[in-house]
Amino acid sequence: MSLERPLITVITVVFNGEKHLEQAIQSVINQNYNPIEYIVIDGGSTDGTPDIIRKYENRIAAWISEPDKGIFDAMNKGIGKASGEFIGMLNADDWYEPDILGKVKEKITGLEEIENRVIYCDHYWCDEELSPGNKVGRKAGMKYWKGMTISHQSMFVHRSVYEKLGLYHLEYRYASDYEFFLRMIKAGVVFEKIPGYGVNFRKGGTGDRYMNRSITEVSRIVRRYFGAFSKEYGLFLATNRLPSMLGNARRLLTKLIGKEKTDRLRKLWRQVNRRKP
Repeated sequence: MSLERPLITVITVVFNGEKHLEQAIQSVINQNYNPIEYIVIDGGSTDGTPDIIRKYENRIAAWISEPDKGIFDAMNKGIGKASGEFIGMLNADDWYEPDILGKVKEKITGLEEIENRVIYCDHYWCDEELSPGNKVGRKAGMKYWKGMTISHQSMFVHRSVYEKLGLYHLEYRYASDYEFFLRMIKAGVVFEKIPGYGVNFRKGGTGDRYMNRSITEVSRIVRRYFGAFSKEYGLFLATNRLPSMLGNARRLLTKLIGKEKTDRLRKLWRQVNRRKP
């Protein structure tokens, strides 16, 4: 491990994200671990995003604000600027638990070999619009035919992986992280899991807003890697298309009876099917 490099780089990409960006930034700079190389890539925001970044620029190693070709182009720009051994991605809508980077450091220092490694953890899924403050724990797993079973916000990727496999492919606008996930698995990258939950994933990001487009891209990726007649593709259709249809039904219901009544029904459903927070 190079002593000239910081151990961990965190990259946040943002575009017009003033609503939640400050929470994301504070969750990085207030970690119980230091030093952190923190990089922010703004896509040329027209709201108050640049002002928020400037407010914290003494805690940010580097930041830029310029147009890009989407979220994965911005991530690639951030990786190009990173000098850390391990690189984590934190979206502007999400935030870290306060001890996650300390746990990453402990895991790394306990490994005999760090290259060709990904450190990852479980994450919380938060629907603040429906249930403010409520967190539902989601377990990360390697059932990769299901889709993105390990969110990119939960992964800390060793720089050698990017050097060997390249960056995110811009031909996929919504699911390039999933394609990169499969690329890593195919290349034999080793995944090392940290116990516990380290990231809060806020519902309503790009993948949620464009769910149908995202699932269409994931479908293309699964066919590309496994084949249209493979067991994996069949399992993907069974585990992803049905939730997609339910999402479409909810959107249709919203149009028919309005958002307020639809949310009331969703809250009632949650009360009937209450899960442990």
